[in-house]
Amino acid sequence: MRDQAVLSEAERAAAFAEPPPKVPRRTVGLVVLACLVLGFGGIVVDHFFAGPSATPPIPPASATSVPQFPRPTAPDSPSLGAPLSKMMELTPLRPQKAPPLRLVSASGRAVSLSSFRGKVVVLSFFDASCDDICPVIEREVKSALSDLGRSGARGRVEFLTVNTDPLAVSPADARPAEAAMAAVPQWQFLTGSVPRLNSVWRTYGVSIEAQASSGTVSHSEALYFIDPSGVVRARATPFANQVAKGTFELSAALVRRFGEGIASEVTRLSAKESP
Repeated sequence: MRDQAVLSEAERAAAFAEPPPKVPRRTVGLVVLACLVLGFGGIVVDHFFAGPSATPPIPPASATSVPQFPRPTAPDSPSLGAPLSKMMELTPLRPQKAPPLRLVSASGRAVSLSSFRGKVVVLSFFDASCDDICPVIEREVKSALSDLGRSGARGRVEFLTVNTDPLAVSPADARPAEAAMAAVPQWQFLTGSVPRLNSVWRTYGVSIEAQASSGTVSHSEALYFIDPSGVVRARATPFANQVAKGTFELSAALVRRFGEGIASEVTRLSAKESP
């Protein structure tokens, strides 16, 4: 076995006093480049292949007001061949007393919902100028009354429409609607102060958007069926096609079909009260 060299104390001290060998600049550059590549690659892999983030999603904002009846949605492309209930979006509701309704007619006469006990009330909503879906509903109501006349149930129904225009709430403002409905004696247009109307809109789930600068008003559609004892039983959704600004139309066949549905529901509810 070869003897190992033994350093003297002076040689050992001299060896420790020497500076460490320099690392070549090329080696340093390669190490830095490798770190950058590995770091960027880790970000890319984490972005595309990592699992779901542990950060919880932001919860949606809660509704600030909940009407007693949910707001109806418009039917999706209703057709003449669809079942009648589907075409009308006729939805049975949990039976409950109809919320109070105390407004005035276009002539200024006070009208309350409770005064129509013993009759089926069909409650609708449109604006005072009668320039939106009003003409379509008018034809549907006439068609329904014609069907009810043939069945002998015409005297068992009352049609009420609540104003949806917060920019035109006086009885004088309601005269265009009253004139359009004059041919139907069992149909009344009701209006009132904005706070009173707003209470009805909220209760029956009707949303209103008004722009005072342009006078433009838009609203959701709803048609409620209230039985002779004052209980809300069902809701339907009127619909029409906007053919021009402020002008809505619906084919004669669909108008007759919708009127048939109104008459059928009125007959069904009135029969429950017949002796």
